Amino acid sequence: MRDRLLRVLIFTYNYAQISECPNIILRKHTLEYEIDLKLNGFDDLENHLRNMEYSEIYLLPSEENDVNEPPIDIFNFGISLMTEEKYWIAHEYFEKLWKFYNEPTSKFFHSVVLFCVAMVHHQMGRESIAYRIFDNARNEMSKFLDPSLISLDFCYPLPHMLIEKIGTFGKDMIAHTGLNLKDPSESFL
Repeated sequence: MRDRLLRVLIFTYNYAQISECPNIILRKHTLEYEIDLKLNGFDDLENHLRNMEYSEIYLLPSEENDVNEPPIDIFNFGISLMTEEKYWIAHEYFEKLWKFYNEPTSKFFHSVVLFCVAMVHHQMGRESIAYRIFDNARNEMSKFLDPSLISLDFCYPLPHMLIEKIGTFGKDMIAHTGLNLKDPSESFL
């Protein structure tokens, strides 16, 4: 029986430990590195981790194993990931909400996804792309939050003040829709 393909994120303070691995994506956080790997099962993962120091491992679920969590749980987890600079994983969670809600609610979640994507590009050293996507996110978000808050310039990591405002507005939005992801037929606004 063949192992299934795994998508693994490893958080470490020393990325050089895994530099011999092909097909890695490296993202630099403020204090650590995020190593994004595609591996051929758990045996392959065990081999990579054998002599490696790491702070956390995250297995990305496959699309077919995606559970139908309540939107508020998905949102809250995404917000906590943003505060930890785990923007790639956060973007995956917010994308679920963006794809399942109708406009204008979906536009709010899309702008949150864009903020996360801008931070991911910054983590990968793609500054010009990060700035452009950040501007797009800021423009979309200005329809929902106080424009003075959204007028901020690009900075890494996202300011906690912005994450808190997104969190408060998003929780209110989800509470007022009363929707679950199986029936996203209404919108907040």
